[in-house]
Amino acid sequence: MYSSAPASLLGREQYVLVDEASGANNVRYWLTTHGFDRGDDAVVKAVLDKAKADRGPLTDAQIRQIIATAQ
Repeated sequence: MYSSAPASLLGREQYVLVDEASGANNVRYWLTTHGFDRGDDAVVKAVLDKAKADRGPLTDAQIRQIIATAQ
């Protein structure tokens, strides 16, 4: 994840999109910031597989659905 300036300097929070260019760290960051276990490799793989198969970023709802199905 790259940011030219910390989001907090702009009064914002860091937000990460999960899409076909994402890696495991993007998914783990999303999981952490949304209260999920970042260490669940099966969930990370399931989210990445879906992200790489779709066009455009996954929505929060899509990621939550993947998590519910993977567990």
